[in-house]
Amino acid sequence: TLARRGIKVLYADWEFSPEDHRERLERLTGEAFMPRDNLQYVRCAGPLVSEVARLQAHIAKFGTQYIVCDSIAFAVPGRPEDAENASAYYRAVRYMGIGSLHLAHTTKSQEHGEDKPFGSVFWSNGARSMWFVKRGESSEQHLVEVSLTHKKSNTGRRMPAVGLRFRFDPDRTQVQRFDVADSAELASTLPLWQRIQSLVGSRPMTIEQISDELDSKPDSVRKVVLRMDLFR
Repeated sequence: TLARRGIKVLYADWEFSPEDHRERLERLTGEAFMPRDNLQYVRCAGPLVSEVARLQAHIAKFGTQYIVCDSIAFAVPGRPEDAENASAYYRAVRYMGIGSLHLAHTTKSQEHGEDKPFGSVFWSNGARSMWFVKRGESSEQHLVEVSLTHKKSNTGRRMPAVGLRFRFDPDRTQVQRFDVADSAELASTLPLWQRIQSLVGSRPMTIEQISDELDSKPDSVRKVVLRMDLFR
């Protein structure tokens, strides 16, 4: 999408291969509409702290404006759990000097929660904006639904959650938006205000009715309703 808007994007890949990514892209856009001019690819083998000089040279040569790094766990020289690896990674990102998106695996840690990047807490502390992507179960074999929940924003208000539905047809991957509130499984990822908004969209409800329906504390529901202009 950025490339189609004329923004020069570099995809730095530590996980897959050029052939696999090209096939994915063609399934999304069709061969005739692939954004060749503004989207470039670099296969990375070493950690970002070792690759950053090569990436910076590429950025300078082609005027790259945005980079996607996939993914953090394979782009660090040691354990993602170590704070010094997170700090070194972010210093390398800052050195590149352009906008960036960094994909991370999630953790099952009870201490940090499943909606945080795997490893040191400094991965989430160092991020300026963070989205949590959760996949839901589907009864259809070739259909995948995911919710994207904005968990952190250092520069403004968090954005509403987004639902994306991927349909894998034989030759194309179709992507459509859907309302996360309509998914019994993924609705739990929504922030409380968004769940309330969806619930009262069809009928008026009391604080007690809302808290019972959402299995939330009445005080929490009351604070959201009183705090947000959305419900006034």
